Formats: sequence, C-alpha cells, structure tokens
Amino acid sequence: DKVWLEANAAQLIRGTEWVVRQRRLTTEPQPLSRGWERGMLPAGGLEDVASFFYWFPNNIWSWRGMDHVAAALEAISHPEAARMRAAAELYRADILRSLTIARQHSPLVKLRDGRWVPHYPTHVYRRGRDLGWIRETLCGSVNLLLSGILDPNGPEASWILDDYQDNLYIGGEFGYPIPDFHEMWYDWAGFSCQPNLLAGLMPYLDRDEIEVYLWMFFNAFNATYTPNIQGVVEHPRPALGFSNAEPFKTSDEANSVKWLRYMFVYGKGDTLHLGRALPREWLRGKESIYLKRVHTRFGVVSVEYERAAVEHTIVCKADLALIAAPERTLVRFRHPGKRPIQSVRVNGLEHTQFNPVTGDVDISGKNGFVTIEAFSPSTSATPKPIQESGQP
Repeated sequence: DKVWLEANAAQLIRGTEWVVRQRRLTTEPQPLSRGWERGMLPAGGLEDVASFFYWFPNNIWSWRGMDHVAAALEAISHPEAARMRAAAELYRADILRSLTIARQHSPLVKLRDGRWVPHYPTHVYRRGRDLGWIRETLCGSVNLLLSGILDPNGPEASWILDDYQDNLYIGGEFGYPIPDFHEMWYDWAGFSCQPNLLAGLMPYLDRDEIEVYLWMFFNAFNATYTPNIQGVVEHPRPALGFSNAEPFKTSDEANSVKWLRYMFVYGKGDTLHLGRALPREWLRGKESIYLKRVHTRFGVVSVEYERAAVEHTIVCKADLALIAAPERTLVRFRHPGKRPIQSVRVNGLEHTQFNPVTGDVDISGKNGFVTIEAFSPSTSATPKPIQESGQP
C-alpha cells in the first residue's frame, strides 16, 4: 500500500532512529566491560524476566524491525531507504560479532547421540545454559533462525535445532518432562512450554523438512486443544491435552492458525509456495481441501486440492490475485503414496516445468485462475526430467 506507506514512513523512520540512538550508548567503552556488547542495545529486561542484560532476543528482533522498514522503503523508492538499509546492515554486523564472541566463550552442549555442538547463549556475557524455559527456550537461540539473522539452512541452524530437539523440548527445566523417553518421545516432544507460543517449527518449513514441521504442529496443537470451546490453552495442566485454570490466549491460537495456513500458502523471500506442507493423508480422500482468500505479500491467494476422476491424478485449483509478481510460484503435490509426478497439465496444456521428486510444479508468471493436474502412476514408469534451472 504505497499511499499508506508514504503517509507513515516518517513514523517508521523515527522508530529505527530510536534504535540507532540507543545503540550509540554502547559504542563507547563501558565501565568493567570487555566490549563484547559494542553496538548492542543497552542492558534491559526480557519479557517476564526482570534481570538487566544485553539480551540477544531484544537485539535480533529490533534488527529485524529495522531490516523490514528498510525493505518497505526500498519497495516505494523512498529517499531515506538507503540510509535505513545502511543502519540495519551495521546493526546486523555488530550483533553477529557479539554472537560469535558469546558462542566461542560458551561450553559445547551434548546431544543424545553423543555429539557435542556449539551453543549460543541468550545474552552476551552468559556462559552456558540460562535459567528456566523463558530465557533458554522461548527466547533462546532458535530466534536467530526465526528472525533471519542466521540462515535456517546454514550449519549453525543444525546445531541449534538439534539442541532444541534433544535437550530443550524434553527437559523438566526447559520443557515438559517426558516420563519414558523411549516410549513417549514421538507424542510428547517437539514443542516448548506454552506449546503454541514459540514458532520452533518454522525453520523446518524453510529447510523443506516437512515431516518434522507437521509432527511439531500436530503435537503442539493436540497438547493444548480443548474441543468443548474450540480453543487452545496457554499451558496444558495438570497434563498435556488438559486445561485447568490456564487462560486461552489469542497469541497462541493465532500462531496455530497461521502455521495451519502455511501448509496451504506460504510466501518466503521471493517465492510463493502452494501446498508446500500439506499432510499426505489429506490428499488420499475424495473430499477436497481448501483455503480461501489468504493474504500474502504478493496478493490474495485461494487454493483447493482434490482427487480427479482420472485415476492417479491430483488437481490443484489456484485463484491468484497477485499485485506483486513473485520470482517463483511453486505448487506442490505431496502424493499420499509418496509417488513421483510423471506428467503435468496446466490449464489443460502439457507442462514440463516440474520436479518429480519434490512434487513441485513451477507456474511462475501465472495470475488469475490456474488449474494444475499432476499425474502419479502406481507403476515404476520413469518420470520426465526436470526442466527448471538445468537440474537433472
């Protein structure tokens, strides 16, 4: 909305300038300091935690705000866009410098398979684990991936995600205790305290590890869902799946709905994904599954999947009202039998831009109503080659 953005750009710039001014307070040498916090926000509190430290979550989310303001101003060619972008990049460099120092001075953490991996502490001068689930889990290192300051597909992401799955989601100090890990981990793991508050499953969607994303979504949802009022509770007590006096919170319910929406429609960077994370079983039945009028950064999208009358064919009907064209639009077919795609038709015509293994059909450049038919035979016929980016 260029008109709205131009009218409100001054307030957004003022917000970023406040962050810049606060950062200046730590650029000079501090009393009794090693200088590791240089360029960070001054020490402050953290959510329910009143202890004043140089918290990484406060800084990485403030950086993300600056980064998004810069991107918005760039989108409308605002004269202040370059200055805001430079300020955001300087902030990111200071955060990454402090993160590296803190990681290098923090002991390794042990995983369940015997490996030891680096650990990012929650604030600059913390060495090792912090106290309680809010500091270590909710506001912990996974936020480095959620904010985008570290690449979800980078080597650091594997350290962070493995630590969360092996230690933070299953511990009595940092997560819900699991009485018998060997027997119960599949049903009881994969989420933090207040299961639908932390978006710990999102890096798996970005890494295209869909089975893990779905496992975490359904575990968190079932741990908190109360069918008699159609809501999810903040903390399931006295046991998972039950509620007592704990409140039903808009934040947690909104997250759960959003994660469900991302199964159907997900915009990441310059790519629009349709059906990227749909459970395979949902495509097995005869009834269609759909989501209507999803608002994305590219425009409004509706999508519906159904089994066609033609055997072994799944049909996706997409209604794209795009105001900004994504570089790529990918429609995924997660066949319930995990069979590869052999052939595709788009709007009734043969279409060769597809990946038979991932199930992605490239319909980049399309707008309006688009019908995509994907044929996946039960035989072992050799799929046609991929004709995107020259990959085999």
